[in-house]
Amino acid sequence: MSKPVKVTHEGKAIEGTLVTFQALQPDSWLEYQLETGGIVRLKVIVTDVITTKEKTPTGDPLVVVKSALLVDFKEAGKTDAH
Repeated sequence: MSKPVKVTHEGKAIEGTLVTFQALQPDSWLEYQLETGGIVRLKVIVTDVITTKEKTPTGDPLVVVKSALLVDFKEAGKTDAH
């Protein structure tokens, strides 16, 4: 269910609409292997998506996404205890 909200973008208060969404790949992690052999894993958790009537400099619709970033690190040679 959408809900009107105000957000700040580039120092300016704008009106938007908080929209519902569904993660298409909820358990996806980005993995990066370091030259040391360790692995850094990142996962973005989107908490809010807000559509606006504003436009980007290229004319695309401005969409505000609020998120959290999870970071996991595994040293080279270590395995999960599962």
